[in-house]
Formats: sequence, structure tokens, C-alpha cells
Amino acid sequence: MKLKSNYFLHLILMVAFGACETQPSITPEYPVILNPKGGLFILNEGNFQFSNATLDYYDFETQKLSTNAFETTNNRKLGDVLQSMTHYGGKGYLVVNNSQKIEVININSLSSLATISGFVSPRFMVIHGTQTAYVSEYYNGGVKVVDLNTNQIIQTIPVSGNCDELLVHNNKLYVTVSNKKMVYVINTQSNVVMDSIDVAYGPNSLLLDKNNHLWVLSSGRVINGGGFENGALQKINTEADSVLQLFYITRQSDHGPIKLRCNGKKDVLYWINKSIYKHPINDNVVSQNPWIPSFNNNFWALNYDSLTDEVYVGDAIDFVQRSTINRYDETATLRGIFKAGIITGDFYFYYK
Repeated sequence: MKLKSNYFLHLILMVAFGACETQPSITPEYPVILNPKGGLFILNEGNFQFSNATLDYYDFETQKLSTNAFETTNNRKLGDVLQSMTHYGGKGYLVVNNSQKIEVININSLSSLATISGFVSPRFMVIHGTQTAYVSEYYNGGVKVVDLNTNQIIQTIPVSGNCDELLVHNNKLYVTVSNKKMVYVINTQSNVVMDSIDVAYGPNSLLLDKNNHLWVLSSGRVINGGGFENGALQKINTEADSVLQLFYITRQSDHGPIKLRCNGKKDVLYWINKSIYKHPINDNVVSQNPWIPSFNNNFWALNYDSLTDEVYVGDAIDFVQRSTINRYDETATLRGIFKAGIITGDFYFYYK
């Protein structure tokens, strides 16, 4: 089978390991008590087709982890493959990929408010304005437009390919397509594709830096017949939607470079390429030396806590047992370690 993206690799790993292993149960370690000041939501994908995705909550003040917090609060399972999370207006939106839905929760209590259905394979969600959200679809489903007042899909914007992370800036929606060499640009006033930006193969994640430059990370790909095409880090001018800088990155893993993140000041970038790499935005060369080396780890989650200036890294280990979460300071010194759910895929920091 041709590996078109890290997503396919992930599915193969989950099915392969899940088929021959008994899945560990996740029981709450502490009651679900959310700190009024906010905390960390840990998104655990779970094993593909096992419907064992979980949402954990970590209280920074007590340093206690409430595992499987959604199910504990709502007395039902979250679903199959928890992909991403965002929030707006006191509501949290949990994108559950293989269950083809978005769970809407009260972000202060985790109690269920609604379920948005009708998706093919939702990946990421961004809010635009006060009542509109855009949701990327992975399997040629385009980009869905959601009315947040009714929790209904009201439109599909045709976009060919595996739509991944997306971002809104200056009335433009940027959509990465991880099985192509381009980022699409959609006019948010007309909801029509207005442009595309040529990038290296496999754009999968993106963000804005402190100068409002758009950075896009591409994974590259395995080539039929052997070999591979390298990924790249690209800096884009959002006025002209043109590439200003391109840094090729040698693939160190089957999935290649993924999960581009930045620090609180938005002047340092981080990503996973087997190990964890770091890049100040003003540097003209990308370091080939890992910032946090991988020693037989399966790093799968990465994000930056702007309140404490710490980097959280999730190690999926064998994609069957519970993930290990490591906290590092800005000198890459390990500051803490704890266990989360199965296949931690992302972290969502929420502060009031």
C-alpha cells in the first residue's frame, strides 16, 4: 500500500497493533474537577475502529490528571479517533474524526451540549466571526461551513484532496492539503477558492508568527519504487500569498515532518520529525540537530504552554498502551512526566 500521508501510516499502526493486543481500559484517576482558571486538555486519539478515544484534563495547580474526563462526565464514550479541539464562547468543540462528528461541550464542566454530524472525515476546525466555523475534511470532503448558532453544516466548499490543518487570517482561509503540493486560499466573504500557493509535497500544519508571516510544514512522501521526497518548512507572505523562504527537511521517519507549533512570543517554531526540532523564525538555516532527540520514542503530540514556557511532548510508545507525556523547559530540560490516554495526538491549553 502506498503511504499517502502520516494519517495512513497511523491507521496501519493502530490496526496492526490493535488486532493482536488487548486494549487497556482507562479509568479516572481523579474526579473531573475543572480549575476556574483553566488547564490543559489532552486529546487521546485511541485505536482506530475501537471507539476508545478519550479526553483527559490536567490541572496545573494541583498537578492532578482527570483521565477519560468526557466519558466520566457524560456517561458515554467520546467516539473513534479524537483529532483536534478548539473553543469559542464558553463552548469546546471536539473533532472526532472516524466517528464523523463534532462534540460540543461546556468548556467549564465538559457536559455535552450538542453533536454536529454530517461529516465524512473531519480533521480540524477554526472559528471565523461570531457564528461561523470551517471544518477540514480528509477524504475529499472539501471544507464544511458550520453555523455555530444551529450547530448545522450549511455549506461545503469544494477542495480536492486530503484537507488538513487550516487557519483564518485577513478574511482568507488557508487550507493545507496533505496529498498535494499546495495550500488553498479561500475568500471567507464568498466562500470560494481564490488562490493556491505552491509548496513542498504534503503540507499538514501551519501557523502565523509575530510578523503575520504564515509558516507551513510539509511532510514529503514515500515514492513508488523506493526512495522518498523530502518535506520542507515554508515562510509565506500573507499579503501576496507567495513563498518567501523554503527550507528542505530530510525525513527522519515514515510520517516525515508534522505538527508545526510555536512558542508564546511566536518567534520560535517546533515540529516532530521522529525527534523534536526547533527553529527561530529569523534564522536562515534549519538546524539538522534535534532539539529533543528520540531514543526509540514514537513522538506523536506536541504543543507549547505559553503560560509556563514549557513544551509538552506526547510519546505514543507502541500505539497500544497509554502514552507518556513529557514536559520540557526552553533549555530542553525535562521538568515532568506522566501518563495520559492511548495515542495522545494533541494538547489544548485553555486559560481564562
